[in-house]
Amino acid sequence: MANPKLQINSSIKVNETTKTISSIAPKTTVEEFKKLLGVTAGTVKVFNNIGKEINGFVKTSDTVKIYNANGQAVYSYTLAVTGDVNGDGVVDAKDALAIRKHIMGTNKLAGCY
Repeated sequence: MANPKLQINSSIKVNETTKTISSIAPKTTVEEFKKLLGVTAGTVKVFNNIGKEINGFVKTSDTVKIYNANGQAVYSYTLAVTGDVNGDGVVDAKDALAIRKHIMGTNKLAGCY
């Protein structure tokens, strides 16, 4: 069975080395995000950081999985939403504080943050 084909919108960036998708705009819904991937011949699901499938807005640290027609996950990427450095899906003062603490060296951001 052939793998799904992706026609990624140029507004987002895919890094095959780190298996991340970044430059996702804040307040992008799961449905909007799926359209940005342009997947044909496959199914797209988005999961939170504990593995539960989600609706609503995508967040930094969510995972997108793309399945073939047999239901096998053939692609998996961690998401990074622009400005959402604490993974709550909102860009606000908490994110600014997390960035400040990172710069000051008191609380380093790690992973997809």
